[in-house]
Amino acid sequence: MTRIITAYLKRDVSWILNGFLIPIFGAVHQLLTFKHYDQAFLLLETIIEHIEIQYMETQLAEILKLLFSKLRPDYRYFTKRFLVFLCFMIWNRGPDVIIEKLNSVEPGCFMHLLKNYWLVHAYKFSDTIERNMSSIAMTRLLTESVIMFKEEYFTFWLPILQCNLKALEDSYIVDTEPDTDEENESAYNIYSQLVHSTPLDERKALEDFDCVNLLVVKLNSLNPVQLSSVQNVLKGLSPTQLKCLQELFMQQSITPVIGILL
Repeated sequence: MTRIITAYLKRDVSWILNGFLIPIFGAVHQLLTFKHYDQAFLLLETIIEHIEIQYMETQLAEILKLLFSKLRPDYRYFTKRFLVFLCFMIWNRGPDVIIEKLNSVEPGCFMHLLKNYWLVHAYKFSDTIERNMSSIAMTRLLTESVIMFKEEYFTFWLPILQCNLKALEDSYIVDTEPDTDEENESAYNIYSQLVHSTPLDERKALEDFDCVNLLVVKLNSLNPVQLSSVQNVLKGLSPTQLKCLQELFMQQSITPVIGILL
């Protein structure tokens, strides 16, 4: 049923906006309640991709509250899928739209998620598509978000960069997947099937996406005020991390405009 709904959404969203939006979110709620997380997130991602947030403010807020209530500090299956969903939203809709939406549901929510979940676990994704989506989302946060350059958020700019660098390390290998809930032991098998059923061209585009190029090009595109702030904060990188970032620029044959990287 989930695949049928997502297929229709990708083809035409007019029908869901004409009276079927609430029932569709009701289906998402039921899937989450009965721990069919793989199908619930697939449906949510399709909705986010094809329907403007302004048309589903109330319904999305209720689902986000339910998602928040299920989060736990340890790296379990649900935590991973939620983080992938968060990266997907930022990748698809842009950082500030999602930050504002999350904070409208619960004040300070995004900072809490960033500190306690994203920076702790986001670099652990083993699937190529998930890792690339995570890196794209982090790069967009670092370079496109006006909010991230505000004082209360800017303290997380360097940790996000460090997390992104770790995610981009070719040598980094995830030894274990997160634990699954006992009631949902087959979740990974189902999710793998759903992810790999993505149209071949879409999947290949994400698998082959050059996340390193995006990071260095976007860092070079920061405005002068942002560059000044970043120049100072990059002093917090370890010598190994600084060398890693310099090598990423060299790999792309791009000269950094940030002085400390020269």
